[in-house]
Amino acid sequence: MVCYKLIYHDSNLILYADDTALIIFSLTPQDVIQKANKELEIIYNYCFDNQLLLNYSKCKVLVFNNKTTFDFSNSILIKDTYLEVVDRYTYLGYTLDFKLSFKYKLDLIFNKIKSCNCLSWSI
Repeated sequence: MVCYKLIYHDSNLILYADDTALIIFSLTPQDVIQKANKELEIIYNYCFDNQLLLNYSKCKVLVFNNKTTFDFSNSILIKDTYLEVVDRYTYLGYTLDFKLSFKYKLDLIFNKIKSCNCLSWSI
């Protein structure tokens, strides 16, 4: 049996059913890239060794608090595939954006309430 472990103490792997999120904490963009690529290599090797497939089209990079405005595109990859960098992503029903504002979730709730009000007036 081969044991796989994330290398860095400032990395977290969150698993729920078939959804996985890798969270990397660091002060510099270069450090984030190095850590992310190393951790993703470990995850890829685990999946390969256990005959699991990664859906690269669903793998995204969302950078929080990028004060340096560093361009992360074409920097984080799994095997030979660069991951798409996005401004927001829906994970387990919650839309997260790079500012952690939850604006999109609030807009969704507001629009649902608004549609309910329209239904109640039409009775």
